[in-house]
Amino acid sequence: MQFERSRAEAALRESEARFRALALDANRSRSRSVFLCVPYGGYEDERRRLVVARWRALGEEAVVRQARTLLAAEPLLHSASVPEAAAAFGWTVTQFDPEWPDMGAFLDTGHGLGPRSAFFNTDDEGRVTSILVSLTESVVDGGAEGAMFKLALFADASSALTGALGRPTRPRAGEKPQLWWERPATWFGLITDDDGISLQLTPAELMLGPWQ
Repeated sequence: MQFERSRAEAALRESEARFRALALDANRSRSRSVFLCVPYGGYEDERRRLVVARWRALGEEAVVRQARTLLAAEPLLHSASVPEAAAAFGWTVTQFDPEWPDMGAFLDTGHGLGPRSAFFNTDDEGRVTSILVSLTESVVDGGAEGAMFKLALFADASSALTGALGRPTRPRAGEKPQLWWERPATWFGLITDDDGISLQLTPAELMLGPWQ
């Protein structure tokens, strides 16, 4: 068991190193796909298959559909209430306190990823200011296998989104890579965090500071 774990961790380190190399070269790449799936073979390929099967995640087509849905919802930002925005998406509000309207709201997107599979940031009047949508179940404390799962999903999702939306304008490499598409009124992002992989739609005026 220790030998297998050591092999899995070694494969993960190699995969992460190769992924970071791709990420750092993103701005110089002329390829339409900025991030590519890291190829696995033999033992590593079987390991990846088992790891990916452990957690639930949206497939590439569903990721692109979710992205287009969010982008079409740009007019909701700063104008729609939590119930209005939820109804527009067909999502179920699972946690929202009208007495504290600026504390945000959790939602169930209906993709089987749980009651906190989306989050609305809100202002003091309860209007939606930005939207975060999970592409995975929570993989907190997933260890090396969780990291491998997120790495593989991020690569798949980034390739699919780049094919659908074009090259991102502001890719960010690192242990928690991100891709951002800068638009006139909003920024749209593919995000890596401790919980998993998510999509985010945020007004351009909120993406200031270290992003510039």
